Amino acid sequence: MVVAGGCDRGGQTAAPAQQPADAAEAASQPDPAGDIRAAYHAVLDAAAQAQDKVVARHARAPWGLVGVLRHPDFDSPAAQPFVHERDIERKDFESEVAVSRAAAAALREAGMIAKLAELTRAVGALEDDMAFELPGTHDRRARDASRMLMCLAVDTELAGSGDHARAGDDDYITIIAGLDAMARIQLHAAGEDAAVSNMMLLRFTDRLVIDAIAAGHVSQERALALLGSATVATDELRARYRDKLPAELPTESREAMANLSHATRDGRRLALAIEVYRGRRGTPPMSLDGLAPDVLAEVPRDPWAWNGEYEYRRDDRNPFGYRLYSVGPDGINDWGVRDGLMPTPEPGTDQLLVPQG
Repeated sequence: MVVAGGCDRGGQTAAPAQQPADAAEAASQPDPAGDIRAAYHAVLDAAAQAQDKVVARHARAPWGLVGVLRHPDFDSPAAQPFVHERDIERKDFESEVAVSRAAAAALREAGMIAKLAELTRAVGALEDDMAFELPGTHDRRARDASRMLMCLAVDTELAGSGDHARAGDDDYITIIAGLDAMARIQLHAAGEDAAVSNMMLLRFTDRLVIDAIAAGHVSQERALALLGSATVATDELRARYRDKLPAELPTESREAMANLSHATRDGRRLALAIEVYRGRRGTPPMSLDGLAPDVLAEVPRDPWAWNGEYEYRRDDRNPFGYRLYSVGPDGINDWGVRDGLMPTPEPGTDQLLVPQG
């Protein structure tokens, strides 16, 4: 009788049981979806541990500074671009920044940047087929992790608002790429409860990059690296996002929000591509067509415009040196004067892809 340890009763060592050939071959095959699951759960676990540390110290979790709008009354150049969408007191904003930095420190202790890099590599290996299950992953944990990563991105940008060290740039690019990977996984694998928060995550990462561009913190090299990490919006991704929105939303609202997700992706890619062009030529292009094929393989298409073209024009009065916007759901060019509120924008508004200053 062979005992589990590998010896029989006579003390002779028994040969280990042979696995069937097909099982051994299957075990040796790469499993890209399994790699994504493992990397994704590592990110979620690290975020959960970091959140526990922050709650223990500050008695509340970080809110994430979602919105990332400029606050004219906050005079710190480093922190100015990062505030809530609601009007808040300076002391409250300072408190949020403190909690955000505590969260970032806890995430760094958990090795989050390395985990994000691994997640990004895994997602990139399965870029064309993200249809897989993530058992045991709850929307709440995914939202918590996204919120924590927002804090890490904010803190990295705040810390690097002066002269960017190369390591700081690399960290920032890794975080943005990881946020993109998180958003892509949630878009395909999460339930409808995560769809709206996923759009907030996408808009946050886009706005974070665009604010960094406006503040002059994005070099040509950094823009190229961020452009390479940007998730490309496609009709398929837009359709998947639309289908995951809450069923009680009217059809037109679901379509508008899906298109907005598409347009904000394109806005970030275009803004980064313009910075690459500016770095090479010293000035923004005269038209978006100047970006292809040298910077972009092709110019993204506006999902709302009758001709499929985003509105772009040079404007020296704008901090970016140009205006860039979508005509929005009504398909009418209102010259980018006012930004419409989704999913039911007011007449006479457009969807601004970069702030108008």
